[in-house]
Amino acid sequence: MSELASEPASRSAGELTVAIDFGTTNTVAVARRDGAAPRVVSVDGAPQLPSAVFLGDDGGLVVGTDALRLGRSAPHRLEPRPKARLDEDTLLLGETTVDVLAAVRAVLSRVCSAAARQAGGPIDHLVLTHPADWGPVRMGRLPRAAAGLASRLSLVPEPVAAAVRAGLADGAAVLVVDLGGGTSDAAVVRRHGSGFAVLACAGLPDLGGDDLDQRIVDRLRTAAEPPADDKARRAELLVRQDARAAKELLSRHESALLSAGAAEPATLSRAEFETLVADDLLRVVELAGRVVESSGVDRATLRAVHLVGGTSRIPRVAELLRTALELPVHPDPEPEAGVAWGAVGLAAADESVTPTRPVHPAPVVPGAPSRPRRTRALAAAGTVVLTAAALVTAGVLAGGKEVGGTPVAVRAGGHPTATSDPDAPDPMPEFPPVRPGSPVTGPGSPNPTVVPPGGTGLFRATGTYEGATETRVEVRLQRGEVADRTAPAGYRWVVAGVETTLRVEGELNAGDGHNVYLLDDRGQLVDTVDRAGDVTVELCGSSQQDLPATPQGTPRIECAAFLVPAATAVRGVVYVDRTVDRLGAHALLFPADLPATGPAAPPGGEGQVGGPPLEVDTGSGYADVAIADLIDTPSAYLADPKPPPGSRQYVVRFSMRAGGVGTARLPSVAGALHVLDDRGLLVSADVFVRYHLRECPDPYEEPPDVPPGDTAQGCLVFGLARDATISRIVYAPRTASGAPADWRIWNVPT
Repeated sequence: MSELASEPASRSAGELTVAIDFGTTNTVAVARRDGAAPRVVSVDGAPQLPSAVFLGDDGGLVVGTDALRLGRSAPHRLEPRPKARLDEDTLLLGETTVDVLAAVRAVLSRVCSAAARQAGGPIDHLVLTHPADWGPVRMGRLPRAAAGLASRLSLVPEPVAAAVRAGLADGAAVLVVDLGGGTSDAAVVRRHGSGFAVLACAGLPDLGGDDLDQRIVDRLRTAAEPPADDKARRAELLVRQDARAAKELLSRHESALLSAGAAEPATLSRAEFETLVADDLLRVVELAGRVVESSGVDRATLRAVHLVGGTSRIPRVAELLRTALELPVHPDPEPEAGVAWGAVGLAAADESVTPTRPVHPAPVVPGAPSRPRRTRALAAAGTVVLTAAALVTAGVLAGGKEVGGTPVAVRAGGHPTATSDPDAPDPMPEFPPVRPGSPVTGPGSPNPTVVPPGGTGLFRATGTYEGATETRVEVRLQRGEVADRTAPAGYRWVVAGVETTLRVEGELNAGDGHNVYLLDDRGQLVDTVDRAGDVTVELCGSSQQDLPATPQGTPRIECAAFLVPAATAVRGVVYVDRTVDRLGAHALLFPADLPATGPAAPPGGEGQVGGPPLEVDTGSGYADVAIADLIDTPSAYLADPKPPPGSRQYVVRFSMRAGGVGTARLPSVAGALHVLDDRGLLVSADVFVRYHLRECPDPYEEPPDVPPGDTAQGCLVFGLARDATISRIVYAPRTASGAPADWRIWNVPT
C-alpha cells in the first residue's frame, strides 16, 4: 500500500479506515474502525453504488442509481463509466464540459460521506484500489480526485487486495481472476514474507458482465433494428435491466423468465445462457492461461484460482477454469466486495506496501481479443500481459521511515522512473539541427474521374489482382451522408458506401474493403478512423475486414465511417487504390455535397512539439514519445520527391523510449502518429507513397523491436492539401471509437 500523505498519521484507537474499490461499472466500499468488525458501506440502501455520473439541471453532479435513472431521459448528460475516462482531462455532459477529476471525486465523495455517516465520524485512512497495470497518468489522477477526503490516503493494486482474501502462505502464489461489470482481469500474485509480488497481469478491457447482458439482449432482439429514438432507447434499457436480472438469477437457478421487450414472456435456461456466452467465457479462460504461463510460477507454488467480481458468480466460470488449469477454484464469498475487503484487511494488518524494481523482467505477451472495445480505455488495443511487475513489499514504510527495500516510482509494468537509479533508462535521444530546405508541393490539383449522379464508374488498375493484367471494377455509389450518431464535440460522423463488381476473371479479395474515402473541399483525401471498429460495424452493418472473397460478376458493398470536423465540407466519396494511384485519373469521385456545419475547433493537446515526451499505449505496453519538430520545408530530407497534385509535404521527426517489461514495436508507434489540419481533420502519414528519406531514419526500415528502456527515432512524411496547415500532432491508436478521447496530442507552436 503506497502512502501518499507526506507525514502518515499515527494510528490511534478508534481510527476509521475505509477501502474503496472504484470499479468501471460499480463502486464498493468496506469500513473498519479499530476494535470493531469491518462492514460493507451501504450507499442509498445498497451494498454497491453504480459508478455513473449525471449532470443535473442545476449544474451539479448526480451519482449512482439516481444518475442512471436520470440518464434514461437525457442520455447525453450521463457518463456511466468515469473510471474508464480517468486519463482524460474533461467530459462532455450535454453541452457542458466537466472536469474528469470532478466526476470521479463525486463518486468517491458520495461513498465517503455514507461511510462517515454510518461510522459516526470522519475517515482517518482512505484506501483506494486500482488495476495493477495502470500507468502514471491514472495513478496520479486517482489520488488527486480523492484529495482531502481523509487524513491519510493509500493505494493498493486490486489483485493484491484480492490475494489477501486468499490467505496465502509465505512463498505461495494465487491466480486472481476479477470479472467485473465492464472489464475482466487476471493476475498471478505471490506472497513474500509480509509482502506481495504481482508476477503477471492482464486484462480484457472489452469484456465484462455488461457484455454478457448484451448477449441476452441480442437474443431477445433477434433481427430487429437497434433503438433509433429516445422511446426505443428507454425500452431497450428495460430489456437490458431484465437481461441483467436474468443473468444473476441463472447463477442460482436453472431458468429465468424474460418479459421486457417481448410480446410474450420467454424462458431462458442456464444451458441456453451458457451457450450464448460460451465464446466470452473461453476468452476469460485463455486470458487466465496466458497469465499463468507468463508468470513463470510452477504448479507447486500456484495453489489456486481466487475469483472476485460480480460476474464470477456464473457457475460455468469456475467449471471452465478448474478444467483448463487443473487448479482448485475458490469463489470469493462476497465477490462484488472481495477487493475492498482485502484492501481494508491489508490496512488493518498495519502493512504498508510500496513498489520496488522487478529483478527479472520477462517479455510482454500480447493477447487477441475478438473485437475492439466499445468504450474508452487506456489499454484498449488488445490484451496486455505485464510480467514481473510491481513487486510489493510490506513493511517498507513504517512511521514514515524506510526500514528496508529500495522504494522507487514504478510505471505500469514495473518500469522505474527514479533518476537516482543507476539502471535508469537513457534520456530520449536528440535529433541533429533541422537542415535548411524548401517547401515540397505537388503542381496542379487532384484530378479524379467524376462519376455523374446515379452513374457507374469503371475503376482500372494494372496488376493489382493475381491472374489479372488489368483490374476492372464497376463501382456505384450506394450512400454518402451524415450519420445519425452522436459524435465528439466539433465533429460529425459521415458514412459512405459503394457497390463494387469485378469485371475480369478472378475475385475481389476477402477483407479488402479499403478503397473507400472522402474528398474534402480543399482536395484532402479523408481516411476512416477504423474500418474494423464498432462505429464502422454500427453504421455499415459489418467490419470491412470481414468482407468475403467475391467472384467475378457478383456485387458487394464496401463501406466506411469517417470522423469529419464540423468545419470541413465534403465534396464527395472517392474509390481509389492508394497503393496504385493517389487521386489521379484512376480514382473515381462520386459527388456528395455535405457542407460545413460549424467553426474550426481542433482539440487541444497536453503536449508540445519540441517539449517533453508523452506516455502512449502501444497495444503491448507503453512508450514515451517525444515529437522533436514539424518540418514544413523538408526538401533536404526527401530524395526525388513526387508529391501528389495539389498537396504539400511535411516531415515529422519523433523519438520513443519503450516502457514496461516487454518489447515495443517501432512500426506500431509510427502507424499511430497522425496530424490534424487547421480544421481538426485527422490525416495519416503517406505510407502508400514511399519516400526515400535522407538524414532521417525510416521507422518502417529500422529494427522493429525496441526492448524496455531502449530508444528509437523515426521520420514520417505527411501530405496535406496545399491550402491546409498542421495544427496538432496526434497519437491515435486504432481503437473502437477512433475519437479525440483516445488521442494523445502535441500542440504545434504558431
